[in-house]
Amino acid sequence: MKKSLLVSTLAVAFCAIVALAGTHKVKKIMVDNIQKSTTVKSLKSLSKAGEAADETPNLQVLLEEDFSKFTAGSEATPDATDVADATTGYIADELTNTPGWSGDGVFQAGGCAYIGIVDEGTDNEDTGFLNTSTFDGSGNGGYIVVTFRARVAEEGATDAVEFVSIDEDDINESDPMSGVVDYKQVAITDQWAEYEVELKSGTANASIQLYAYQSPIYIDDIKVTQTVKIDVPAPEALAATNVTPTSFTANWSAVEGATSYMLTVFSFKTIKSDVEEATVTEGFDGIVATGKKDKFIDTENSKLPEGWTISVSDNGTSREIYASSGNYHSEKIALAFDATGDFIETPEAPAPIKKFSFWVKNQGAGAGSIITVSGFNGTEWIDLGELDFDDIDTNFADVVGMDVDEEGIVKLRLSYTKEVGNCAIDDVSYTYGGVYNIATLLLEDKTVEGTSFDVTGLTEGEQYYYYVCAVNNGNISGDSNIVAVGEGSVDNIAAGNAKIATTANGIEISLAEAAPVAVYSVDGKCLYNATSGALSHTVALNNHGVYFVKVGNKTTKVAR
Repeated sequence: MKKSLLVSTLAVAFCAIVALAGTHKVKKIMVDNIQKSTTVKSLKSLSKAGEAADETPNLQVLLEEDFSKFTAGSEATPDATDVADATTGYIADELTNTPGWSGDGVFQAGGCAYIGIVDEGTDNEDTGFLNTSTFDGSGNGGYIVVTFRARVAEEGATDAVEFVSIDEDDINESDPMSGVVDYKQVAITDQWAEYEVELKSGTANASIQLYAYQSPIYIDDIKVTQTVKIDVPAPEALAATNVTPTSFTANWSAVEGATSYMLTVFSFKTIKSDVEEATVTEGFDGIVATGKKDKFIDTENSKLPEGWTISVSDNGTSREIYASSGNYHSEKIALAFDATGDFIETPEAPAPIKKFSFWVKNQGAGAGSIITVSGFNGTEWIDLGELDFDDIDTNFADVVGMDVDEEGIVKLRLSYTKEVGNCAIDDVSYTYGGVYNIATLLLEDKTVEGTSFDVTGLTEGEQYYYYVCAVNNGNISGDSNIVAVGEGSVDNIAAGNAKIATTANGIEISLAEAAPVAVYSVDGKCLYNATSGALSHTVALNNHGVYFVKVGNKTTKVAR
């Protein structure tokens, strides 16, 4: 039998020499209880805020084992026979709920599993291990959740259980690192308790290996689940009824399968700044490249933009800039985000910022890698939105942007959380001053069980709007159309339904019959207005973001 040892350090360096024939045993030594992988949690989407916090998404059980067929022995006296075959490592199919489990040093203990100590020869002992049967873990971005019960066998002792996510299709016995996708450590005690650990799987032929570091352990009730994402259609927001100066009833169509709805009601207020509108764009063209393949900043000869904070040197070591053709937007430099903690921060603007954009190119970034946009209001930093690389193409290179709907934001920051890959950033632009149309929320993502809701507390004389999302067991639809509350503003399009589609260059609007068409930015600026009677309208837009499309008397929110 061959023995495998996988050593992890703070730099995640590995060395190993392989496993039992027929099984792939990957061992790791814990260093300072540091988890080497983390799960990035969403903050707030650039196109959608709000979560169905009170609902649990559908869960699919991928694997479940309660060891009810481990009837021999007991907790007090585990059976003396290792159920794992001494040559292949496989456990007899009749002992588990699903065939294909394997391991070493696995014993029956009266309805649970006892993972003991194995003799590796030449006076070398080690803890045993258990491999699950295979399952499909490719859904939900590859993330899985493992729940289990466990305890250390020795009274008063503690230990850590290592969970290793494995891609069975990637195993190569000559490479001890092959097959490993993710791993996490879970501390346990000598008392039975239930634990939960999240792992990245991402493969259709996945398995999990688990083992303790020092002591024999008991384990039971292993369950592997994955969130099932459901595509939920957006409802149609309908005309408000029972309208009074201080209240109205919001209405919308039912969506099949929806368990609840989320209603947002808001008004716009206009603020005029004493500062003239101005736009600042920074292309970082004063930076001079140096080093092999021009990957680093020549600090002696570079002219960094005044007032900007650029931190691309402290966290990652692979590169600080991109200087080759195709990897920048305006010549001839783009900044590189290659590590968690890299960030760019604008100077303080003389008036609140109302619009923001930047060019980004995906350089291998993938699921879990995120650019977060934050704003400083003079007192605190607020998360405004994020760009999740799980949602964009691997070859993406374009300008993205957002309207800043938080009041008083005078500085902006782009920061990178890296799960995998890098990205290039160029031409960061922000607009401040002039006229501001600020959205004031009356209700945000209010959970409603039915298809109508009585809204009260309106300020008399203000124009209110609302939209709604459908929720199916934690899965959220896109936003509905936006309805303006008040006489004459909530009718359907008088001249027929409109088809609205986003393109690489803007928005395409097709009408069944002629109607007035207008497109507005979130800050209220009219970007397109047509009353010609044409049935087809092409609206060119420079930036990605959220826009309002008004056709006839119906307003629709569009994100591109």
